[in-house]
Amino acid sequence: MALIKFLKKKYSIVPDPGEYIHMNNTHKWGERGLIQCAIIFLIISFFSHRILFLYFFVITLCIGLGFRTFMEYKYEREQGVYIITFIETIGVCIMIIGASILYYV
Repeated sequence: MALIKFLKKKYSIVPDPGEYIHMNNTHKWGERGLIQCAIIFLIISFFSHRILFLYFFVITLCIGLGFRTFMEYKYEREQGVYIITFIETIGVCIMIIGASILYYV
């Protein structure tokens, strides 16, 4: 959070308050598809009691955040919001991987 606050001040990044606005239809439908895949993996892991599908769920969420970062970088590079999204993506991936290592070791 401190890094994000520092980057916002340094690059004068002002994220839009309110609801997230997708860059285009490809972005919107790509994120929806990844969310649906993540939900399917979560349901399968719940009913099958297999940890492999839970990892697929986590990987799908990380891919979704990476996809959002890429789309923001490609279409709104001048605003710099993709920097904040990238830092948040790295943070979420580290927390998820760290939590799984701590839980299963």
